[in-house]
Amino acid sequence: MKRHDPPVGIRATARLILPSPFLEMKWHGPPSRDRLPFARLPFAQLVQPPIRCAGLPRPGPFARALPMSPAPAKTLYLDHAAATPLCKEAALAVEAAYAEAPANPSSISGAGRAAAERLEAARGEIASGLGVKPHSVIFTSGGTESNGLGLLGALADRDGGHLVVSAIEHPSVLGSAAIARRRGFEVTTVPPEPDGRVDPERFASAVTPKTLLACLMHVNNEIGTIQPVAEAFLGVKRRAPRCLTLSDAVQSFGRLQVEPEAWQADFLSLSGHKLAGPRGIGALVARSRRPGALFGGGEQEWGARPGT
Repeated sequence: MKRHDPPVGIRATARLILPSPFLEMKWHGPPSRDRLPFARLPFAQLVQPPIRCAGLPRPGPFARALPMSPAPAKTLYLDHAAATPLCKEAALAVEAAYAEAPANPSSISGAGRAAAERLEAARGEIASGLGVKPHSVIFTSGGTESNGLGLLGALADRDGGHLVVSAIEHPSVLGSAAIARRRGFEVTTVPPEPDGRVDPERFASAVTPKTLLACLMHVNNEIGTIQPVAEAFLGVKRRAPRCLTLSDAVQSFGRLQVEPEAWQADFLSLSGHKLAGPRGIGALVARSRRPGALFGGGEQEWGARPGT
């Protein structure tokens, strides 16, 4: 593995659970355990440190039944557009977080405050990398939840209205738009051009003064087209200044410059598993307003995303 300095915005997450460096993997000869440090580790051993507490039962048969199958010899994993392998730095950061800050960050105990400090440090680094305020970063379980929270959360206090999405969005956006349609919202879907790129003028022209939200992803997850988000959202704001905007940057964050303020993106979705980080961690950047919660619970993430 050869480390490279990360693009702007990737230094965000080393303290909590995501990696700060961008990695390039080069193989010389057949893979070995030294070159594939995680390939043959059981899943439970990979994602959590060994925890030994007196009086607690040993893991049940279900936990023992889930080791990862050994990677076939001479296999080189290349599908990083779908999910990147967990890098060593991220695995060590996960282990350190579990070992050094095991408490509930919402607890008022000393251990809880230490966990909260680590959480807020990670939030601040993500915010700094994106040029936004720390309180605008809402941690989620990944890109799908971030998209759903941004879209449906933006409509949470509305009984109806209009929204615009491109036809080339991730299924989590299109699926959330379908839910909104069933709840009485009108949805306009803007198709891409033959080259897979959405025309920014055509996208903006679909917006009306009654449009509540417009959604356009940055990089498509299937064919890799880079969408003109800044140009499209500029046109949206000119036609409907009150219209909120959502951009799915899961595929581009860490590879291209991501600038929510310059794009005039009110919501921005991110995910760790595209950055050599663990699955199950993501963020929704909510610049101008917080979305309504999709389910009840505690006051974590300012009530927008309950859960420890």
